[in-house]
Amino acid sequence: EKWAPLGWSTRSIARRVRRRGRTTSLRRRQRVPEANPGKVPGSCPSDADLDAAMDRYAQGEDRAFAIVHAGLYQRMRLFLLRLCRTQALADDLLQETFLRIHRARGSFSAGAKAVPWAYAIARNAHTDFVRSAHTRRTSSIERDDAGGAELVIVRIR
Repeated sequence: EKWAPLGWSTRSIARRVRRRGRTTSLRRRQRVPEANPGKVPGSCPSDADLDAAMDRYAQGEDRAFAIVHAGLYQRMRLFLLRLCRTQALADDLLQETFLRIHRARGSFSAGAKAVPWAYAIARNAHTDFVRSAHTRRTSSIERDDAGGAELVIVRIR
């Protein structure tokens, strides 16, 4: 047993777990080996597949966007979440990122890497948001000084 060197028996551990009100199992779950460890159904495509799909999407094949979205969604979401630190804002910027990818698909160079291109678009979307938020905050302070209106400052971070 794993617990034997610590001087604990399985029975004493089970008692401690029951006392604390937890319903955890002491037995480890056995992992079932995957039939094909390289390709898990529903997983994101490889970078090469993503680049090829982005090439097709840039040439006008709309069905390739599903592959592009599947390959970039989680990466871009985590990247924007690290930048924003707010889930709602990260999700808004993620939608803005995919909208910009759609609008700029004609400017995508055939054979280029799709992931760094998409990261640059996401970073620019975040930078644009921060700049516009700073402008909104500055203009509201200036209006307050000039007009004597009530000032409401919204903290972004």
